[in-house]
Amino acid sequence: MVSNIEYRSLRQRLIDAVLEQIRSDVENGDFTAIEELIKFLPTDTLINFLPENSNA
Repeated sequence: MVSNIEYRSLRQRLIDAVLEQIRSDVENGDFTAIEELIKFLPTDTLINFLPENSNA
């Protein structure tokens, strides 16, 4: 069984790996996978990510 601390560490490593892949994709102009990830986010999360003065 994985402890809570181990789980958080594994999850953080996964997040770091995903962020690195996102950086690589952006550098290559490929936003396809990023868009697919974003589609799973709730609308309020997307809205809250944007600056308050955004016209989205």
